[in-house]
Amino acid sequence: MTRKTFSILFFIKKSKLLKNGEAPIYLRVTMDGERSETSIQRSMDLSYWESAKGRAKPLNKNNKDLNQYLEHVRYQVYLL
Repeated sequence: MTRKTFSILFFIKKSKLLKNGEAPIYLRVTMDGERSETSIQRSMDLSYWESAKGRAKPLNKNNKDLNQYLEHVRYQVYLL
């Protein structure tokens, strides 16, 4: 019997900074060791990102809205 694994991770790509100094946010889905990455067409300032949690620091309304959007995307991936 083979082990089935599935994980979702949000991260920023520091190596692909945009002209405004923000980093794009990516979604990585790993299933049974196979990775797939895609941009979610959102970006943010590096200083507001919490890598360990994979989300924005909820300091203002924009970051709270972004975190809600990330949870919505996570929910949509689980439905697929």
